[in-house]
Amino acid sequence: MNQNLKYAVGIDVSMDNFHVCFSVIDTLQKVTIKGSRSFTNNSKGFQALAIWVKNHQKETNLPIIYAMEATGTHSLGYTMKIWHGFFIIWVIK
Repeated sequence: MNQNLKYAVGIDVSMDNFHVCFSVIDTLQKVTIKGSRSFTNNSKGFQALAIWVKNHQKETNLPIIYAMEATGTHSLGYTMKIWHGFFIIWVIK
């Protein structure tokens, strides 16, 4: 039986904003995009991201993986905030 395994949040960070894609991955490794949105690159944008992700997380028992490209100082703040929130994050170079 096919079941959902985890959520994935892909983040593309730039100086002024960051773009996010929220998806679910199932046991067949099928990726289904559930939503995408842009946020301002500041603390208000990060707080809005946390609420947006929570609203998209329909199965609360599934882990959420955050993945972002290593873009130097633009992504560093979000990496630290996500880490301190005890989320799993992958920074891809």
